[in-house]
Amino acid sequence: MAVLKKLLKYLLILLLWVGVWAAAAHFVANEWILPSIPTVIESLVEMATSPESDFWVSIVFSMIRVIFGLSVATLSAIVLAALAFRFNIIHDILKPPVAIIKATPVVSFIFIAFIIFSKNMEAFPPFIAGLIVFPVVYESLYAALKKTPRELIEVSEVFGCTWLERLRYLWIPCSLPDFITSVKTSIGLAWKSGIAAEALFAIPSMTGIGQGLFDAKSMLYVDRQFAWTLVIILLSLTVELIFSFAAKKLTDKIL
Repeated sequence: MAVLKKLLKYLLILLLWVGVWAAAAHFVANEWILPSIPTVIESLVEMATSPESDFWVSIVFSMIRVIFGLSVATLSAIVLAALAFRFNIIHDILKPPVAIIKATPVVSFIFIAFIIFSKNMEAFPPFIAGLIVFPVVYESLYAALKKTPRELIEVSEVFGCTWLERLRYLWIPCSLPDFITSVKTSIGLAWKSGIAAEALFAIPSMTGIGQGLFDAKSMLYVDRQFAWTLVIILLSLTVELIFSFAAKKLTDKIL
């Protein structure tokens, strides 16, 4: 019953925002500025079913790039956060680059990275996605480890727990909730930055959603721009839901 109420609540919220879009489109009454929902859906179906379209291939390639960048950045953040927690000098060394990454606009990194990866453009979007994700996960995990109650650490020392026992029964349970939250936040950031990298320097040889957005903009297909944006949102939400499900299973097993 609780699950049904939750689904009903989210459905009503979705209908509310769909209604806002429909009302705004009706008020503007200009498909070149704000296309209506039926127009966008029709465009989306046309792209998905057209034999000449690279719609599904674009989705697969972009998903691989974004998830790869997200995964590498998350694993790197886990390792470096653990090392920074163990050795203060590592944290001090990482402070400046992490601060720079957080403060620098994504577009600046895209322009710089485009030059660096000009010989290997396939590595360009994953690098940008990972670069934006890394400081979010790293800082969250490092802060979670630092918040571990000193009393629990002292108890583990008194009972002579091994490093693996501390990891399993102390460090992971204490840092897991914050880590999961940071990764959830990072999924949306990875999609936004990865697709932005594809779109800003769209080249025909690099098939992806960004290329589709760029082509739609160049040809003034506003409905297709909205359709591709809807695809990005749905993909991001899908990946987040899958991660949330897996994280819940892991949390139930560990905590």
